[in-house]
Amino acid sequence: MIRQYFYNRMLRNNMPKEPRQKHLCNFDTAHHVGILFTTADPDWKQEMSSFLNFLRTKRIRYTALGFLAQHNISEDDCLSVCQYFSGKDVTWMRTPKQHTLAYKFMLQQFDMLINCASAESDILQYIMHVSPTNFKIGTKHGSMHAAPYDLMLDLPERDGIRPFFDVLKVYLPMLCPDNSEPK
Repeated sequence: MIRQYFYNRMLRNNMPKEPRQKHLCNFDTAHHVGILFTTADPDWKQEMSSFLNFLRTKRIRYTALGFLAQHNISEDDCLSVCQYFSGKDVTWMRTPKQHTLAYKFMLQQFDMLINCASAESDILQYIMHVSPTNFKIGTKHGSMHAAPYDLMLDLPERDGIRPFFDVLKVYLPMLCPDNSEPK
């Protein structure tokens, strides 16, 4: 109860003062995409690599930030094109500490911000809430009340992030048709 009070207070204090300008985009109109993920997903490394290759073929610049859920992950187990943060970069309120990669990522402006974690995470939800990004995409988790998403995919129980990427690649172009000039 006390933690939730302070969490909500920190969320209000860190929200941008100006209202966020929402703007839908797809993989043909986005220039810079932010991706949040967690290493707790069993297939994260293979699927993130595949999705980042997909973005490269579309000539989309990306910044991928992963939360290291396990303490025993070595540098060899990580993708070199992604950035990572861990529990030591987070306050007791489960918010990113200032001057960390997660804090800088949270304040960065993207055309699209995707949270592809298959399980609910307070840390990733906080980053999604505070981000000034124009278009936020994620998955519905359980009894999520104040979802920060502009597009929320309600997928059945899933083990990993592959189903999320598969659905996103198919339906995002349909839901957000190309309505702006080409890159």
